[in-house]
Amino acid sequence: MGGETVLLVSLHSYRNSRLSSIEELARATIKKLTQRMTEHNKAMASAKSDEAKASVKAQKQNTTTGLQTCNNILAMTQLHAKSPSFIGDKRINLSWKEVAKASAPYRGKRLASATNVMNNNASKKSCGGGGGGGGGGLPNQLVNRAFQGLSHG
Repeated sequence: MGGETVLLVSLHSYRNSRLSSIEELARATIKKLTQRMTEHNKAMASAKSDEAKASVKAQKQNTTTGLQTCNNILAMTQLHAKSPSFIGDKRINLSWKEVAKASAPYRGKRLASATNVMNNNASKKSCGGGGGGGGGGLPNQLVNRAFQGLSHG
């Protein structure tokens, strides 16, 4: 395993342990909030005044919001737990780790010819020729720089 792979595996296991802790905390909080909701229902049934009912109703709303939040957290941790299982697997070729040597000669020739065409068009436009449009040199300069960056890097 290379250094990058070891780091990825280490970060992956750290992330999984954090997700497990968050899941445990969310489940424990859901239990407490469910018990609290039962208490609120009993308090609402025994509340006599409108002020007491309004207070219990506000507490129930806060508890409901907490339950929804915990359920959302559990749903998200389940999605995040489905992370790539290919980390460290040599059989899977990751696109960002592929060697670009095989396609470099073809791309280099193509980019060089495209750069030449762009340079020719830019010189025609900057000199006032080439079919109208006039002084549109700046966009062509930016395109030329982009092509040069691609062909060199």
